Amino acid sequence: MKILITGATGSLGNKVGFELVKLGHEISVVSRSQKSAQEKLLFPAKIIVKNLSNEELFSSDFEGVEAVIHLMGETIDGRWTDSKKSEILNSRVSSSQNLLKQMPDSVKTVISASAQGIYSDSKDQFIFESQPKGEGFLPDVCDQWEEPFRKLKQRAVQLRTGIILDPQSGALKKMIPIFQKNLGAPLGSGQQFMSWISMHDMVSAVVHIFNHKNLSGPVNCCAENPVTNAEFTKLLCDSLDVLKLPNVPLFMLKILFGEMSTILTGSLRMSPKKLIDSGFKFGDVNLRFSFCIVGNQNIL
Repeated sequence: MKILITGATGSLGNKVGFELVKLGHEISVVSRSQKSAQEKLLFPAKIIVKNLSNEELFSSDFEGVEAVIHLMGETIDGRWTDSKKSEILNSRVSSSQNLLKQMPDSVKTVISASAQGIYSDSKDQFIFESQPKGEGFLPDVCDQWEEPFRKLKQRAVQLRTGIILDPQSGALKKMIPIFQKNLGAPLGSGQQFMSWISMHDMVSAVVHIFNHKNLSGPVNCCAENPVTNAEFTKLLCDSLDVLKLPNVPLFMLKILFGEMSTILTGSLRMSPKKLIDSGFKFGDVNLRFSFCIVGNQNIL
């Protein structure tokens, strides 16, 4: 099958594309730079040079394509100034609109990225896909991100991902050097739940969802056992053999990160029941084991 992938030069997209090529699929990728894509891609692919933030794909770009995996989006890291908020929203909404404007009916499956940020703080209660969207900036962004895909006639899946743990990319890559300087500490009360998934399982989940035609709509992509921030911090400190500092007070987080501090202290305890019910088997179910692998400098 011919598959079109956006965000393919990112860590997740690259690994997903690699696995799909191993399964015999043909891949086209959308990238702003031919040279950059050629240097970064781990798999052979046709490269469509477009900036989806402000350029739409033509129907000819979908020639032979039967499935789309849309994974691009501006990082939410950094202080949420008005301009940063605009980048976060527009990179998701505009790119989705530009992807779909001329997409033909011959495309049968569309898998698109979303995030756990669509939900509100759940304290210690499990969150299922039926949970209504939360209130605030991130829930609004995720809702607008998902909206055009929910309207499609084709099978459409929205990947509501937890924190993807990979020592070579994303949040964990940024955490490790901070913790190695003995600066790791629980945030706020430390009792907020963190929904996580290893990069290995996230890649496997995308491929599983792609292959299981009965799955559609939002799918929580996270391990079965979310942990509190305090547990997460202790396990990472232990695996790296470093000290754990006292909790960082909430007022300090607000000073340092502004509005973005809400995602550091909000409790999101997602359940992957829909994914499990479809037959998916997790490889990394134990956070301690996963972090031991991090300590050995291998990939999750």
